Amino acid sequence: DPLIDKWIVEPDDSAISHWLHDGMPEGKVRDREYIYPTLFVYLLGAMQEPGHGMASTLVGLFTRPEQLEAVIDEPALIPRAISEGMRWTSPIWSATARIST
Repeated sequence: DPLIDKWIVEPDDSAISHWLHDGMPEGKVRDREYIYPTLFVYLLGAMQEPGHGMASTLVGLFTRPEQLEAVIDEPALIPRAISEGMRWTSPIWSATARIST
C-alpha cells in the first residue's frame, strides 16, 4: 500500500491515482476497498491471460493440422494465429458453460 499512500497525497497521471481522486469532492479520495477488486482483476489478468491465450492458440493449431502446417511453413502467420487464439480466450470470470444436449 505504500504506492496508494503516495497517490493519495501526490496524485499523478496513473490509472490508480485517477481511480482514487476522479469524481470525488475536493480533498476526498475513494476508499482502498473500492479499488482493490479492480486491481486484483488486473493482476490476475496479467498472470493468467497470456498463458490461456497461448494454450488456446496451441489447441487450435494442434486440432487443425492443416493450420499448424500453414503456420510452420509460413512463420509470418504466427501473429494471426495468436490473435485468433486470443479471440477464443474468454476474459476472467466471463466464460459461459457449454452443455451438450
